[in-house]
Amino acid sequence: MLTYHISTIVVGQTLYLYVLYLNGQQPDFYNDERNDIVNNTGSFFDISSFIIAHWIFAYDYWKVAHKLKLQNQNLP
Repeated sequence: MLTYHISTIVVGQTLYLYVLYLNGQQPDFYNDERNDIVNNTGSFFDISSFIIAHWIFAYDYWKVAHKLKLQNQNLP
């Protein structure tokens, strides 16, 4: 989840700075094809990092649950 939140912050700041400083205009992400490309690329990384974070969490949760199950049954 930390990966997702870091990605959200980085993508948001990148989009804001791209529009504000490189285009010399106020942030409006829907007025230019280049802005759409940057926005879509940022969304891709944002969503993919969210999915990866959830799979890592699910794997760690499964691993801990399996260890506890073995420990309760006195198995190695």
